[in-house]
Amino acid sequence: MSKIEEIIFELYHNENISIGVHGTGMIPDNEQKQAKAMCNEGIMCRYGDIRRTVALQDRGKIHAHGNISLESLMNYTYKKHQKGYVNEIIQEDKLVEYTPKEIDLEQCSFVIGIPKEMQTIDEEIFLGQRAKFNMEYARDQEDLRIGRYKGLEGRRINPQYVIGYYMNGDISTFQYSNQFYGFKKVDKESELPELDLEKIQRVNEEIKQKNEEKIKKSTQELGKETIEEQKNTKEKRKIFHLFDLMKRNVRTNQSQIKEV
Repeated sequence: MSKIEEIIFELYHNENISIGVHGTGMIPDNEQKQAKAMCNEGIMCRYGDIRRTVALQDRGKIHAHGNISLESLMNYTYKKHQKGYVNEIIQEDKLVEYTPKEIDLEQCSFVIGIPKEMQTIDEEIFLGQRAKFNMEYARDQEDLRIGRYKGLEGRRINPQYVIGYYMNGDISTFQYSNQFYGFKKVDKESELPELDLEKIQRVNEEIKQKNEEKIKKSTQELGKETIEEQKNTKEKRKIFHLFDLMKRNVRTNQSQIKEV
């Protein structure tokens, strides 16, 4: 078992973290600029729940995602053999034409890790507000023609939860992210870092405490609302009682006048 396989194995069985994978297609690039940028800047997610795009080990299924096995996590090939479409610029003298071009994409698998106590819709899981972004390519010629791959909207998954990535289902190509919160800092970037198990546990406990405080606060606020409602109900009953007494007095007076 390689060192990265050992790291993923240990994280997969750690009670303080939940790991998963996000697969996507990319325009081939020897320097892997796009993959590295996504590690550093965060993976764009078009949904409010990252389970829609990240197959986590223990969060149930949305569509085909979720409850991923350890073996599948280390051999993930979602979007492999995918084709992409771009506009190729052809220029003759002053005439410029855009011709649809089909390209073979590389497949990239990003390994994600979030604290076990963190919900997949928590605000902390995202970085910044919703923003516009463009894909590098269209999925088919129709999308390319009408520009459906442009002007998309989403939020970035915080890069501190990106462990790293590997290409085309080959775990031996793994490149780690130096922003992942569960790694110890290393001097040489080429070396795989060691896991910081104490920090992984500490961060998970902090999330757990925050969740408990939220529940406590919600319960207290609900109690206050209930007390206020009870007060309002009592006040209303007093008013209705007074109003009823006034009506009775009016009726009594009217009866006395008739008798006179």
